[in-house]
Amino acid sequence: MVSFGLGPQNRARFTFSSGTFSETFPHPLSKDDLLKSLEDVDETIDGLYIAPRTLKCNSRLLTAVNVLQAFKHLQFIDLSSNMISDISPLQRLTLIHELDCSSNQITDIPDCTWPFLAKLDLSRNKIARLPRMTHPLLQAIYLNREYHDH
Repeated sequence: MVSFGLGPQNRARFTFSSGTFSETFPHPLSKDDLLKSLEDVDETIDGLYIAPRTLKCNSRLLTAVNVLQAFKHLQFIDLSSNMISDISPLQRLTLIHELDCSSNQITDIPDCTWPFLAKLDLSRNKIARLPRMTHPLLQAIYLNREYHDH
């Protein structure tokens, strides 16, 4: 398998494997991405629904994560190394313990209440200001290339 990409402005991923050439362009989080990325899947208490707790969706050229609003049981989310600029769709996910959105294009952090958040990685983004953060369990915040103990 041979893989290569274009520069950061026009990111695309080209892959040649087993005589087949494929390409990937920046795109919103899709059903296909979700199927490849959800882990640690349990049933809800009533047994009627599935409740995935982990999402590992790094380095997928994602631009938007609106579809995640429906996955309210997610606790560990890795969206690092994508092209995401808006994480406000994650506001309703109140069970998040760890959120990694490093190496994206995030400029603004929404005022979120994540009561169980312990680790937040927003390093290598374009964040201009931090909102007031009142997360009682927060132990670590990563911003740019620095570590900030809370």
